[in-house]
Amino acid sequence: RHEIDYLQPLFYSTRDITVRTRVERIGTASFTLGYDVIDEAGRISASARTVVVSVRPDAVGSQPLPEEARQALQRFAE
Repeated sequence: RHEIDYLQPLFYSTRDITVRTRVERIGTASFTLGYDVIDEAGRISASARTVVVSVRPDAVGSQPLPEEARQALQRFAE
């Protein structure tokens, strides 16, 4: 699942933008990433969220996140 809120226009230019990424939630079989797109003046132009689900190799349903993945994500959690 992915959702995005466009908050203000961000026009093509050669100026840098910043995409700030964070882990918002770690569940049993999924985690949620949050993003902010920030223009050169420091204003948030867009805010987004993605839910990533750990799936079984046979692609029939979800499975618990591996512990090593959970620990890696925890380092970036809010």
